[in-house]
Amino acid sequence: MARTTHQLRLTRKERAALVALAANGNTPQKIARRARIVLLAADGLSVNAIMRETGAGKTSVWNWPKRFLEAGVEGLLKDKSKKPGKAPRPAVQIRPICSSTRHRMATPRP
Repeated sequence: MARTTHQLRLTRKERAALVALAANGNTPQKIARRARIVLLAADGLSVNAIMRETGAGKTSVWNWPKRFLEAGVEGLLKDKSKKPGKAPRPAVQIRPICSSTRHRMATPRP
């Protein structure tokens, strides 16, 4: 048996908003795809069927219906903010590296 995504029940208003997003040619492709994923999940399609239909990966097919349940249609319009990457190195660590590199660059090679 194929796995299904989260159980979704859409109101008429939610379905209309998602259909409008998916069908509007001016909607960015990533948002239209998210809307299609949620619509197909609400129709009860399996994860594999949604992946084939939309060209999205398994993670997307799992995450976007979940995000819709948490934040509604508005949640599909923006990417979730992510934690910033690694903190910059302190100047105390950078100075020796830079001076070492400058010294090596200035030394002529045989």
